[in-house]
This record gives sequence, C-alpha cells and structure tokens, in this order.
Amino acid sequence: MTLQLLDQTRRWLNLLLAVAQIAVTVFCFSFGTSFDDAAGSPSADPPIVPAGYAFIIWSVIYAGCLAYGIYQFSGSRLDDPLLRRIGFFTASGFLGCCIWLLCVRFGQLQWTVPCILWMAISLFGAFAALWRVESPSWLLRLCVISPLSIYSGWLSVAIFANTASVAKSFGWRPAVLGESAGSVALLVAAAALATFLLWQSHWNLWYGGTILWALVGIGVRNQFDLRNAQVATTAWLLLASFGLFALSNPLLTTLRTLRR
Repeated sequence: MTLQLLDQTRRWLNLLLAVAQIAVTVFCFSFGTSFDDAAGSPSADPPIVPAGYAFIIWSVIYAGCLAYGIYQFSGSRLDDPLLRRIGFFTASGFLGCCIWLLCVRFGQLQWTVPCILWMAISLFGAFAALWRVESPSWLLRLCVISPLSIYSGWLSVAIFANTASVAKSFGWRPAVLGESAGSVALLVAAAALATFLLWQSHWNLWYGGTILWALVGIGVRNQFDLRNAQVATTAWLLLASFGLFALSNPLLTTLRTLRR
C-alpha cells in the first residue's frame, strides 16, 4: 500500500467514523437506549459516576471529532506529518466508541470495559503527539488540539467510572473498603492519572478543563443526589487542588512575562 493510499484511507476513516459515532448514538437512543443506560442507572451507579448533566460534554466531543474529520480534507493536509502520526490512533478510538455504544445497546456491559480501555489507549496515543506541537494555528487548535484534548480528558475519568459501574452491575462490591471508600480510591487514581497527563501535556487547559468539569459533576451528584459526604468532600478537594495545579504554570508564565 502506497503512502498516499494510506493517507487517503486514514482521513476517510476519521471522517466516516466521526460521523458513525453520532449515527450509532442516534440509532441506540432511537431504539430505547437512554443516557442513563449508557452511564448506568442513576440509582445503581457507583458514586464516582458524575451527575447526568455532565454527559452533555459528549455533544462537544462529537462536534469536535466531526470538525477534526473535515479538517483533514484539504489538499495541503493530505501528507501533514501531525495528522499522519495521530490519524490511525483517532480512527481506532472513534471505532471503539461505536462498539462501546453497541455493547451498551445490546446489554453486553462486560465488553464496555475493554472497549473504553481501547478508546482511552487510542486517544491517549493521539493526545501524546499533540504535546510536541509548537506555535499551532488557531484552526489547528480548534479542529485538532481542543477536541482530542477534551476527549482524552473525559476518558481519563470514564475508564474508572465505567469499570466501577460494570463491576457493580455484576454484583461486585469492594469487600474491604466499602463502596464509598472504593469510589474515593478510584477518584484519587483518576486525579493522579489526570495530573500526570496534564503535566506531560505542558498544562493543556482543554484537557485540564474537562477534568474539572468531571470533578464538578461527581461533586454535585454526591453532594445533592446521593448525599455521600465522603465522596463529595474528596471531589471538592481534588477539584480545588487540581484546579490550582492546572492554573499554576499559566499564571507563573504570565507573571514572568509581566516582569520583563
């Protein structure tokens, strides 16, 4: 297969699979699958799952993925080195999302765990390539960096929340810690992963903002719906500490600039 054919395949896969994510979602929800099914029943979900309103971020992710797919269809971008590096990673992640949705729709919840891990590994592979981009144009920021950063950020929390939801649906309970303490441990693990990736990405604020959005959703649900003080307090503390960390480097950079 020639390099040009690979490039054509890569950009068509990304566009078609970006559309497929939306189409499969519409298909699933048209035949009875709800957001509650996709995230798990609100009453049955473990405390690490955010409030329902937080899942509206998928509309932003889908719109961004579509913009990313369209962005590639310019003659000058056919052999773009960055798009070559990330293209098959993103196509793989989009495909994983489609399969994840179908697993939810047909009740194969156990398969959503490997699917979301597949999505995360694929998107993290693309996200890592964005860390080395210097002086990106506004269009590159809008159509590539922001949607893939947001997608990666949401998956950083979703891999823990989805796994906990599936485990609970099959009757597994943390025997030693208890559900609340287990959720706190998962929440801390998710925040640790997010902090590492934020640092590696040189304080990518699209990624950081998505983590903050997820933490707010978890805090709100546990504070006002579940009345779980243990998890709510952890979420608010992590929100404050992660927010300070996310803003620390931009603020220091700004201060250094002002002093010159």
